[in-house]
Amino acid sequence: MKILGITLLLISSILLTACDKTKRASTHSATAPSPIDIKLSIEGSFKKMMNAAFEQNEEIYFSFIDNDNYIGMDDFGQIIETTKVLKQQFIQNKKVIDSYELFEFDRIVTKPLSNTIVLVLAQVRVEITTITNQPLAFFGGYTQIWQLQQGHWKVISSSSTLRPVNKVDE
Repeated sequence: MKILGITLLLISSILLTACDKTKRASTHSATAPSPIDIKLSIEGSFKKMMNAAFEQNEEIYFSFIDNDNYIGMDDFGQIIETTKVLKQQFIQNKKVIDSYELFEFDRIVTKPLSNTIVLVLAQVRVEITTITNQPLAFFGGYTQIWQLQQGHWKVISSSSTLRPVNKVDE
């Protein structure tokens, strides 16, 4: 009798799990995000990440990076294989940048490749003041691949092409 009770409990547990998975699968497909929802969501995450860069807020900035799988390329064509190297660059920049005067995006283009992978390209203008009070200006862009992980967008790859431009004194 005890074995029968355990067997029935096990079978009902399996059936409930199977029903729950079926329900979640049908619910998930019925509520898959639209391309517009994905675009708005990813642009919001991108802007929060770039605002953290502007504010030199390392904690928020790196909350948008996939620490385990990230790979990228910097402005000098150097491959960045770990977030450790990316963090070292971020810290090094904080040591020479006194403040950002301008961090403006001229254009942001998003292209969902699936419901969980999005390509983001952005043109940016940056003006900084160094710790030696030297103004510098840059123009360029970012290419990023974002992945939706447990409800949060994370950058899994990026490259940037910021180039110095002559700052016109006004």
